[in-house]
Amino acid sequence: MATLKTEQSQISQQTQQVFDQIAFQSTKRLSLMQATSMAFNDEDISSSWNAFGQYIARNLRMGRGIYIQNFGLFTLSAPEFSLQGVTNKQLLEKEGRVPVFIISKDFCKGKDIKSGIYIGDTLRSYQVIGVNGNIPQQKANFMEISTYAQKGKEETKICIERVIKNLQNQARQVKKNKNQNKKKKTIQKQTSINFQIPNVGNLKIRNGLAGVQFNDYICKVTKDVSKKPIQEKILRGDMTLTKEKLYQFQQQQQQQQQQQQQNQEIINNLQKSQVSIDQTAQNYLSTKMNINIDDIFKKKNKNKNSISQQIQNQTQKSYINGTKESINSDNQTGIQILTFWIRSKHLNKEDSFIEFSKFCKGNVQRSTKLTEDEVIKGLLNMDIDMTSEQANQIFGQLDYNKDKFVCINDWIKVIKDDTDNQLLQRIKDIIKKQHLKLDDVFKTMQIDRKNTQISEKTLVKALRQLDMNLNEQKSLSVAKSIMQNKQYIDSSTLIKVLCCENDNYLEESKELEDLNWHNDMLLRIKKQINTLPNPNIAEQLFQKSDIRNSGKINSSIFKTCILDMNIGINVKDLNRLMRYIEKEFDGLIDYNKFLKSLKRIDYRIQGNKNIFCFVDSIDFYEKLIIFLKRRQLKDAEELLKDILVQNKHQIRHINEITNEIFTEFLKKEAFPNSDIQDLEKYVTQIDIDKDGIISQEDLTTFLSRISYIYKDQNVQKKQKIQQIFSPKISLHLNNQKLFYLKSEIYSKLKKSPKEIFLLSQIKTMMVLQLLKNFLKKQTQFQIFHSKQKMAYLPLWTNRKSEWLIIRLFLKPQMPQRQIQRKLMKKMSVKRRKTNGNLHKKLSKILKYGFRMKKQALRMLLGLQIMILTVQFPKVTQKSSQNRFYIKKI
Repeated sequence: MATLKTEQSQISQQTQQVFDQIAFQSTKRLSLMQATSMAFNDEDISSSWNAFGQYIARNLRMGRGIYIQNFGLFTLSAPEFSLQGVTNKQLLEKEGRVPVFIISKDFCKGKDIKSGIYIGDTLRSYQVIGVNGNIPQQKANFMEISTYAQKGKEETKICIERVIKNLQNQARQVKKNKNQNKKKKTIQKQTSINFQIPNVGNLKIRNGLAGVQFNDYICKVTKDVSKKPIQEKILRGDMTLTKEKLYQFQQQQQQQQQQQQQNQEIINNLQKSQVSIDQTAQNYLSTKMNINIDDIFKKKNKNKNSISQQIQNQTQKSYINGTKESINSDNQTGIQILTFWIRSKHLNKEDSFIEFSKFCKGNVQRSTKLTEDEVIKGLLNMDIDMTSEQANQIFGQLDYNKDKFVCINDWIKVIKDDTDNQLLQRIKDIIKKQHLKLDDVFKTMQIDRKNTQISEKTLVKALRQLDMNLNEQKSLSVAKSIMQNKQYIDSSTLIKVLCCENDNYLEESKELEDLNWHNDMLLRIKKQINTLPNPNIAEQLFQKSDIRNSGKINSSIFKTCILDMNIGINVKDLNRLMRYIEKEFDGLIDYNKFLKSLKRIDYRIQGNKNIFCFVDSIDFYEKLIIFLKRRQLKDAEELLKDILVQNKHQIRHINEITNEIFTEFLKKEAFPNSDIQDLEKYVTQIDIDKDGIISQEDLTTFLSRISYIYKDQNVQKKQKIQQIFSPKISLHLNNQKLFYLKSEIYSKLKKSPKEIFLLSQIKTMMVLQLLKNFLKKQTQFQIFHSKQKMAYLPLWTNRKSEWLIIRLFLKPQMPQRQIQRKLMKKMSVKRRKTNGNLHKKLSKILKYGFRMKKQALRMLLGLQIMILTVQFPKVTQKSSQNRFYIKKI
């Protein structure tokens, strides 16, 4: 008698036939001659396709869409209805979403196959109207799929592509068989394609429609995934239950069973033997080792599986990572869950009883009395998560009078308000339910976590950002209950109010207060980076990851860059470090600030972690400026007066103090944890004339000089364009010295000291750099800013010590031919009046530049060279035409 096969078994059989067919074709000679020549068996193809389905199911559970080239897009449908003018996500997402497969146009070219969707068991046409922006999409990651299949990336990718190609051929064959002559009964028609996608569902193509009949589990999980927070989405994509862990769990279970059998044999041998344990030994075992002999033999007669069941539960907890603790955990009572439901609906006690009665009996009378069965029925009809034990216990808790009925009086007596402000308690419940962390809470409220003054107005706006259901009146009442008649509160107070019942928040806030750990971690990172062969690896990795060149990256990329440095930081310390790193309001990290904090981190002296040294003069200047602002001292004169007040008997002159007094003042008032020898070094730098006395002029000069260098370095980081001055020349304009050489400013440079100055016209610098690259011999550049549309370029030739002055006028972009014609005309006129060799050399450079570098010049955004004038003024002789001169030192 033939057996009846179910539809699912037939689909599985057809899928296996496809795998066998692909494996047979891969062993053919023609297939092996191709570029992707690999021979696969049916097990390789099956494992790769199973991993593919596992990858699709994981991303759908996390609320992400996956696009597969030449196949289609697995995503979630748009909401079935929309309300015009409504932007509230909770209203738009009431109906939920369903998984859908949108077939690609390149799947079967030449055949009109449209996307379909399964409603029940019926395949209907699906109108692709786009999906909501809350559903992100990404291309299939074959590297991740290969890890699930435990194979190589290329091998897995080829197997999946061959399966898709086989499906494409079958789709074309459907059209061919459909057009066959009906009289030829010998030809077997193929009217549909049924193919299984593991962990996802069944792909079906029929009547020009292609759709996936998803599993019930996928449909249930993805229904409300768009409303879930990010942390819960990540938990849904947890893939810790792998084959290796299941194998380890099975092995440990076998070992525990063997150990249990050995213990049982020992107990049986003790019973059979005539060995006895006296009372003294029993007392010793019970007091010292907590072993009771009588209990061991009593437990033998009880259920044998009790011990193994306890061991199994402990093993499952250690090896199977389920969903984390939620708001509806077992340690909560049913009354607490019911109270949270009442707060979420904004109901008072009486209205909540009437609303609950609707789920139980359907009527809305105040005199309604509910039985135990009706209460359990109402709990099942409500959209809340509650275990069976909690549902059975809740009736006994609600029956206050113990008359086996629940009336409105019982309800009012049992359901109590935990706080005076129900709206505030509801906000606490939302934070607790969504497992929000401190960063998530403050980002949602758009409040800086370091803010020490949060006003009532700011708090009202923040609460409305956190809970969109609050209007101005409700948010104002919540803000007043938080402020408690105070004008300002700080972020720590807000954390205690919103998260007072959650120990994780308090522990997290305590970790944030440990600034010493943060400084030690930064110092550890800096020391490890300095030991690497490439000390600039951090900046290079950050810039490489910054695709948009915005100077900002997200947290995941930042952590990846830190781990790629291989500096010995584990994931736990890295996650803790992320709490200290400053983030922008968009959630991105400015890695330039992080690199600056690494550079400015204080060096602890060996043997004493409480004493630090300054990094350099700029670091000393920054900390000194912070001290002046804290003491509300505007300039050097007020600082000296402040020192005079504390040292009246030791100071003779008002505007002068000794180096020793100034060092003691800084040690006592400004930098108590600094090293005295380190302070003396920087105080000596402040004493410019080296007479042992710091005057007002010395202090003012030091502050202005270091501030100039500090600003100049910031400009270098932003523009990243620099030109090097000759160390033997200073430049004058209208008898005013623009720059004066100071070797100590750039003492850190390994080469000889050089002055650096940046031109405000960045594109002009590109032109000058282009001319510099064309010169055959090495020349030294000096550039200074004159006006917005003018710049001077002095070139010095080593051969005859002659100076070539080029004045550049920058104007809006002109046609290339017109610029070239004017340039060459100007050059031909000047050839008679200037040195022929130098002019010929420059003319050759310009011709070569315009002939070979047209595209480079066109890239200048609206700025190009229009006129060049060439002159040869004598050295140290003032030129009346150009109003500037060059002086040799």
